[in-house]
Amino acid sequence: MMQINKKSIGICILLSFVTCGLYLIYWEYVLVKNIRTLKNDSSSCVGEMLCLLFVPFYSFYWWYTRGKTVKEEFAARGRSAGGNEIVYLILAIFGLGLVSMAIMQNDFNSLS
Repeated sequence: MMQINKKSIGICILLSFVTCGLYLIYWEYVLVKNIRTLKNDSSSCVGEMLCLLFVPFYSFYWWYTRGKTVKEEFAARGRSAGGNEIVYLILAIFGLGLVSMAIMQNDFNSLS
């Protein structure tokens, strides 16, 4: 069974700034893998990452749908996710995807 990656949000944000956004890409990859782990999906996420990096506006779709998935998977486990798909989408529209990542990471960190 795959395991959810738990990370320190402060360290992730700091590394994202220090590495001029390179760590941000890795952190997003980890979030994609965590979502796939929740869904028991062991397939590759290369296509999804390429879309996130190179397809304009795909991130808006991604934040909405994956936020919904996280909320549903947490509910199936009897837990509540702090953020929801609308919050992620609004933050992404206003260029605050980093905040959405921090909220989603906080949700993953709360899993036991």
